[in-house]
Amino acid sequence: MTEARSLEDVLLTEGILIWRIKGVSMRPFLKSEKDQVVIRRTDLVRPDGRFLRGDVLLYKRGNDYVLHRVIRAFPDRLKIAGDNTERLENVPMKNVLGIMTEVLRDGEKRRIDTLPWKLYTVFWGGKTGLFIRRCVKPILRRIKKAL
Repeated sequence: MTEARSLEDVLLTEGILIWRIKGVSMRPFLKSEKDQVVIRRTDLVRPDGRFLRGDVLLYKRGNDYVLHRVIRAFPDRLKIAGDNTERLENVPMKNVLGIMTEVLRDGEKRRIDTLPWKLYTVFWGGKTGLFIRRCVKPILRRIKKAL
């Protein structure tokens, strides 16, 4: 019997990983248990080790694997948040395992370097999106409660 390989091991040896996501923190960009993401080892995508605002990274938090978006990069750490969250998290560079390069949805490969995805990143997923979510979500909650 063989043990399941860790995501780190797959990325280290293969350089690429296809992973079905679970959870709601990246909605509406990614759909839990429906979408798969292509993660590449960071040194293959960003040899200089510098991440950009909007990059979606796979990192390790304790024993959990998390896929969230870079809001701001510093030399030693990143400010990261899920597209469906309002909480920023400080992530040390050493915890980053890979960077998402594609999404597989309904059997189709969707590149994330296209204009629609970039616009989404600016208006919902990035720093501006974080501000919009903090303003809009309470209003939507009140409307929903009133109905």
